[in-house]
Amino acid sequence: MSDIQQRIDQLEKLVEKQGALLAKTGQQLVQLQVSDVKARMKSIDDVQRQLNPQDKSKGVDDLDLTDYVTNEDLIQMVGELQGQLDGIEDRSIRRVYNSTTKGSIAPLSNRDGEQPTEDLLGFKFPATVAEFEKLPKIDIIQLALFYEVLVPDTRLESLAQAAKSDDPEAVKKALEEKTSASALSKIHDSISDADLKAAFDDVARYLGLPVRKGEPNQF
Repeated sequence: MSDIQQRIDQLEKLVEKQGALLAKTGQQLVQLQVSDVKARMKSIDDVQRQLNPQDKSKGVDDLDLTDYVTNEDLIQMVGELQGQLDGIEDRSIRRVYNSTTKGSIAPLSNRDGEQPTEDLLGFKFPATVAEFEKLPKIDIIQLALFYEVLVPDTRLESLAQAAKSDDPEAVKKALEEKTSASALSKIHDSISDADLKAAFDDVARYLGLPVRKGEPNQF
């Protein structure tokens, strides 16, 4: 139990550091945003004063940018960062539990925050370690794709093409692209035993489970 408590304490410290990092990042983004606005407005201000030296109106240094700093875009960004932090914390806690369990498994969301529901996976997430170890080939592949520890060649090609296009929408679409049934079938038919064991082990690591097929179990 002392070992588990030590791991939990380490995770709490990690989450605390991540929270501080996100807060610092948000502050730096605000400062950059304000500096950019002031620089642009000062340029306009200088031109106006050259054209009209008698103008005694307030300059950019006297402006109150409080309303600009707290705009909706910034609030949304902070909310998204907080959501990502919450997801990291939740997955960390579940991995600690899974690292010591020999019975039930705590399911984890993927990097997009999606839960491994039956609708998304096409099968029920394994409830126990024993069920996980007995997963059929197709379910291992599906879990590996869901947690993105296995990326099909077709998606890599789509991402490469999107990156060359310089189109943000194309990149976003490629990132959100799901593996088709035909691509899943192709992986199932072509994957080697060694690669399948590696995919199983990668999913186990993601979940925090110490069971392995390509290397010795850690129980």
